[in-house]
Amino acid sequence: MTITLRDCLCVGAGGFLGSVSRFLVSAGVQHLAGRSHFPYGTLAVNIAGCFIVGLLNGWSGGFQSFAGPARLLVVVGFLGGFTTFSALGHEAVTMSARGPAAAAIIYMAAHVTAGFATAWAGTWLGRHL
Repeated sequence: MTITLRDCLCVGAGGFLGSVSRFLVSAGVQHLAGRSHFPYGTLAVNIAGCFIVGLLNGWSGGFQSFAGPARLLVVVGFLGGFTTFSALGHEAVTMSARGPAAAAIIYMAAHVTAGFATAWAGTWLGRHL
């Protein structure tokens, strides 16, 4: 696969817009939640990102008709900046469509478990350096 400057600019522009959108949506949702310590804003963007990537996947027939710069801008860039959880959701759906659903469940559980464990380990290490 050849990566061009245009590809990088599409991903970068989408990533910028997605990151700013994540900040605004997450902060807005968290503000609506009041003084809650539960991260409703993060949950909202992760769920929204998964819904959007699923909607685009279904609409475009598995991204076959939604390719090239548009896919890089919207899926890789925007949704990647908005939430990386959307990629996990899409990959799990793709895995379950191609094989046993158990593989997709294990894949998702590995991400959540390893993500929590490494975040905890990084926090511990950061506090002890």
